[in-house]
Amino acid sequence: MLEKISNKIVLVVLVALLVVSAAGNYFFMAKSKTLQDEVDREAGQITASNNKLSVEKTETDSWKKKYETANVQCKIETDDLKAKMAAFAKQAAACEQIKQKLHIQ
Repeated sequence: MLEKISNKIVLVVLVALLVVSAAGNYFFMAKSKTLQDEVDREAGQITASNNKLSVEKTETDSWKKKYETANVQCKIETDDLKAKMAAFAKQAAACEQIKQKLHIQ
């Protein structure tokens, strides 16, 4: 009789452990699914950020090339203007010498 009660207690304990184990497994599977969804969402945001960064880098490179081109053009025009100013100053000096020779005020 004691053996039958002992076997029933063991059976009840095993069934209880099975139920607890199944509940724990369900909880961990649900938590795992939630975490996987969060990881997938974050991965999507990282991908979107990387794509945006790539576009912005391309735009930055384009603006850098435009700046460099404009900078070269500005230097060319500045050098040209300096040369014209030097030629004008030389002509003005020559005019001044002519005025002095001709005694023109």
